[in-house]
Amino acid sequence: MDLNTVADRLGHATPAFTLAVYGHSDPERDRAAAGKLGAVLGL
Repeated sequence: MDLNTVADRLGHATPAFTLAVYGHSDPERDRAAAGKLGAVLGL
């Protein structure tokens, strides 16, 4: 789901507020992103 839609549905004035409230880090997704970036960079 895109961030603007989520912000609208939650009644938030801006997507930035939604990120500030719900944008906490997820270690599992962080590792997955690092793995994908490493593959692209050939690391």
